[in-house]
Amino acid sequence: MKICIVCDDIFPSLGGKGKVAERYSKKLAERGHDIIILAGRYKNKKGLCKKGKIKIYRFLGIALPKNNRKFFLGMPSPYQLYRILKDRRIDIINTYSWTYLTFMSILVGKSMGIPVLMSAHSQPKNLTSNIGIEEPLIEKYFYKFIVWVCNMSDAVQVPSRFSYRMLVKNGFRKKAEIISNGVDLKFFTPNVDHSTFVKRFNLENKRIVLYVGRLMKEKNVETLIKNFCMVSKKIKDSCLVIVGDGFLKAELQKLAYSLGLTDKVIFVGNVDERHINIYFAAADLFVLPSLAETQGLVILEAMASRKPLLVARSRDSAAAELIVKGKNGYTFDPRDEHDLSSKMIKLLENKNLRLRMGKHSLSYAKNHNINKSVDKMESLYRSLLKE
Repeated sequence: MKICIVCDDIFPSLGGKGKVAERYSKKLAERGHDIIILAGRYKNKKGLCKKGKIKIYRFLGIALPKNNRKFFLGMPSPYQLYRILKDRRIDIINTYSWTYLTFMSILVGKSMGIPVLMSAHSQPKNLTSNIGIEEPLIEKYFYKFIVWVCNMSDAVQVPSRFSYRMLVKNGFRKKAEIISNGVDLKFFTPNVDHSTFVKRFNLENKRIVLYVGRLMKEKNVETLIKNFCMVSKKIKDSCLVIVGDGFLKAELQKLAYSLGLTDKVIFVGNVDERHINIYFAAADLFVLPSLAETQGLVILEAMASRKPLLVARSRDSAAAELIVKGKNGYTFDPRDEHDLSSKMIKLLENKNLRLRMGKHSLSYAKNHNINKSVDKMESLYRSLLKE
């Protein structure tokens, strides 16, 4: 098949949505499909670029706020899209964003008779919480726009039951395919050699708490750092490793300094996708304090790496769906200033409990094998082409 993936932020991605699109693109290309990607400009990269066998068309556009002009929303003309889709003889379009690029790709694609699959991997809070307009009414109308775009598409795919419920709650009336983001069980594994990372940051004989994700408001990393302050007083050899970047990084570093955690909290920054598995393998415990997730890609990665989990309970997050209480981890109330810290202490103090929960995590991760997810996506593509 000749497949067009539409995602403004990709190679590199800004968050989980882009990472999912990247990984699916690679897997589909490995299976012999012809993959092109429509994306926004990244830094100075524009026009036609390549990533292995994948061709990426990058368009000039509007810089995303609070991203140091690294990521842009693509703003192509309808004619540009028409020429690309026609010249590449695209069979199917799979969109991942809620932007002008997606909207125009759907309109142009449908005018050409090309089936469109909408992969709904984002939610309003990912945007509104970071631009200071967390108003229920605004989020409500944003969801209405999302549902409208979904209804324009020929089919909709979501990564979790939560994502589907939220669409239905806001007026979506069609069927959606629930397909997990998936995780590469050969790449994310507890057997990865992490000795170089441990030596680099002087973490020998340390109990490591890990967070991986953007440093943005909805990720709620401030709560993790404040709770870890209480943990560090109880468990002297504990440390918190924060992997990721975002406009709140300097503010979070100041918070760690003010709490006397400069030597206990390590801000690693962004990590190359080829090496991210090392950090998961090195950790003793993975924590996701995020308040908004459509599934939680990093949770799947931690599960595959055989780690116990602590995940925030939030009405805007699907992450808790991946926790079987007392089996592979616990959920916690992000509003309770002691709930997270007490559970971190409980797990860090009990190695046998961590090992037992880690085994359950790995067994559950096998249900999210990315190859099975790609099988389902291929099947969905073929069903659209038969209609």
